[in-house]
Amino acid sequence: MCIRITQELCWQSEDRNCIYGAKSNHRRLTSGRSGAALLLAIFVMAIVSSLVVAIADAQTLRYAALRNTTDWDSARYLAEAGLHDALSRLETDINWRTGIGTTEYPANSGRIYSVAVQDGPDGTVIISATGSTGAFSRVLTATIKHGG
Repeated sequence: MCIRITQELCWQSEDRNCIYGAKSNHRRLTSGRSGAALLLAIFVMAIVSSLVVAIADAQTLRYAALRNTTDWDSARYLAEAGLHDALSRLETDINWRTGIGTTEYPANSGRIYSVAVQDGPDGTVIISATGSTGAFSRVLTATIKHGG
């Protein structure tokens, strides 16, 4: 008889068995669903965690690709700097063939260039400039002829 009355009525009742009966009835009715919310929360957390890991992995890959592109371009620019350095020295002295040893540019940056200069066929001069940064090296070769 106590199970059928609402909890509000049981609280008004002086019968301790009625209050106990109402509480135990409430537990029996919800005990089948008590783990569903926890399972749903764990499932949602697993999905969100997977998305966060996937996004972090994609961003790491993009950063690595950007870093490689930057180093690739920097190596090219360093080789161009070496080529221009050699051309300016040849403008000053057309017989200059010493080349340029390893030069760090800018200073203490770990980015280097070097230049080799040699005589080519028919009075030409071959300039080979190498720029290196990170894991990349690029080589530019120019053939110039003095006086036309």
